[in-house]
Amino acid sequence: MKNDWILSKLEIEYKGYGTKKGTYESTVKFRNSDYEHFNFKLTEKQQQAFLDIIRAEVIDSALELGNRLAESLKEGTDDAGA
Repeated sequence: MKNDWILSKLEIEYKGYGTKKGTYESTVKFRNSDYEHFNFKLTEKQQQAFLDIIRAEVIDSALELGNRLAESLKEGTDDAGA
């Protein structure tokens, strides 16, 4: 067994259907070079801590995408009049 563990996956997924509808489910997975792995689920409090960390970046990215979309639509309108 090797001790070169790395975080291979961090997933926070919103459940929009089923028995867990309206909740988040989170999984953290570690593996090593021997392809041994283990995973565990995060509590609601731990999930919220991650969401709090990325909140500002998500908002900035959404604003940038919205601005790019608006500019693209404007350019498309400008081309139609040519």
